[in-house]
Amino acid sequence: MTSTVSAVVLNWNKPNETIACAESVLVAAKQINSKMRFSLVIIDNGSDNESVATLRRWLDTIQAPEVTLLTNPDNLGFAGGMNVGIRALAPIRPDYFWLLNNDLVIDPNALAALVDAAETDPCVAIWGPTILDAETGKVQCAGGCRYQAMLGLERPNFSGKTLEEALKQPTPGYDYIYGAAMLLKGELLSQTGGLDERHFLYYEEMELALTLPESYSMRWCKEAIVHHAGSKSHGRAKAERVFTAYHAALSAYRFTWRHYPWYLVTVIGARVAGLFYYAVRDGNPALAWAPIRALVAFFNRS
Repeated sequence: MTSTVSAVVLNWNKPNETIACAESVLVAAKQINSKMRFSLVIIDNGSDNESVATLRRWLDTIQAPEVTLLTNPDNLGFAGGMNVGIRALAPIRPDYFWLLNNDLVIDPNALAALVDAAETDPCVAIWGPTILDAETGKVQCAGGCRYQAMLGLERPNFSGKTLEEALKQPTPGYDYIYGAAMLLKGELLSQTGGLDERHFLYYEEMELALTLPESYSMRWCKEAIVHHAGSKSHGRAKAERVFTAYHAALSAYRFTWRHYPWYLVTVIGARVAGLFYYAVRDGNPALAWAPIRALVAFFNRS
């Protein structure tokens, strides 16, 4: 029986990054079994620049019927934006969803490795690739992360190691699969209704892991390699860093209150102290206020 793989890429104000990601996805899609159907949905998540026009010109140029562009009038956040693509694909009932950050470049064999692993072990519902730092070539995350609930901080597996070092390591434990490039069984998203939209940015993959049925597991696919530019936050525009810091803090507070309420005070303290340090280090005082504003929003339930 023919299987279907559907990739979803979310764009917000960075069409050139999205195009580079999409082009690498299309190259990778050519490596999967020719009998397997593939589709790619690009979601523009309420961009306020020329993103939509740029993406439409690119689509007119490549003439790829397997690629669809959808546009949201507003920024719905990561989970909300991804869910638009997931719902749009629901009628074809994909066997697998590949949810991708737009600041990735995919190795040509990455999707084939993920699909082969998924077809071999149907009890695994969420697969994570090996994610490399696009600048240094070192590992950002090997499949998944450990979560330190007391401080609300993640510890990506084998972060900072070379690829050769990481591949020699035994398969590590993890609390969730890193959300930048997850391959998920379609039936899992059907059961959960998509990603948890209570989080505007971050923590949606942790919620997914916590709701995973006992019959399913998560796994690292070592052979699937993707290159990620997104975690180099010190290189971002100051306003973007403040925006992401605010939403990361708000999601951390909400997640902690829901699952580890006894740690809320320590999580708040860790966010305030950490972002104060980065505000001083980087000369970006608005960073210090981001966790405070998030705390006000959390208590106001906004």
